[in-house]
Amino acid sequence: MRFADEIVPVKELETYLPTDVQLSDKELGMAKTLIDTLITKFDPSNYENEYHKQVIQMIEDKAGNEDIALIIR
Repeated sequence: MRFADEIVPVKELETYLPTDVQLSDKELGMAKTLIDTLITKFDPSNYENEYHKQVIQMIEDKAGNEDIALIIR
């Protein structure tokens, strides 16, 4: 996830990329193979929303008149 000020247009990034790089067919094939092995279907159930859990816990603590400890990671 990125903040809005961290997102830059592609054209701006292209100015930093080297233009004189030569890759062999072997190198391109290896890169494609690596990328293909890392591709998986996104399953949001594999992830937990830690921020949401902390907010719910703070609300429950507040409702129970307990002291609230905010932990930001």
